[in-house]
Amino acid sequence: WRGLARAARGAVAEALEDLRAAGAGDLTEEARARLDTALAQVERAEKNDPSSLAARLQREGRHAEAAKLYDDLLSVNPNDAALLERRAEAWRCQGLYGRMVSDFAALAALKPSDAGTRVRLADARRHALDFKGALEDARAALALDPASAYARVLEAESLRSLGRFDEAVQAASLAVAAAPEW
Repeated sequence: WRGLARAARGAVAEALEDLRAAGAGDLTEEARARLDTALAQVERAEKNDPSSLAARLQREGRHAEAAKLYDDLLSVNPNDAALLERRAEAWRCQGLYGRMVSDFAALAALKPSDAGTRVRLADARRHALDFKGALEDARAALALDPASAYARVLEAESLRSLGRFDEAVQAASLAVAAAPEW
């Protein structure tokens, strides 16, 4: 299906080039036919590529359907980082924060040295009201990237939520220093 998608993208690019050459109001019959063919290829590629279909469903706000497709895809390839991330986003959009945490935890296990993934896991835990876990993950992200302003914000918010106000003020000061535009 990836080959079909690449072919479709190429056909669309050619059709768009024809559109540019013809001018906006003067679409040649050949350009119309090539565009129709390209769009049909995109539809076929999407039907044969569940990942593309799931992404489209998410764009349309059909997050539960997208999550089901991601479940199916991950049953075949459970270590696909992109699919885990997309499914986590589908869970977030449905308010299923525990499931979002599970996907980001799996992603963090696949990418242990990626500070951005740890930040997203900390944020997921914050949504799930697991402030102790959010604090641990924010600090793990800071160990990987001490300049991460969002990790600093998550650290401060977690400390505040845990009632550790003096530490929260210090962490918030560091967050402001890291990103004064915030």
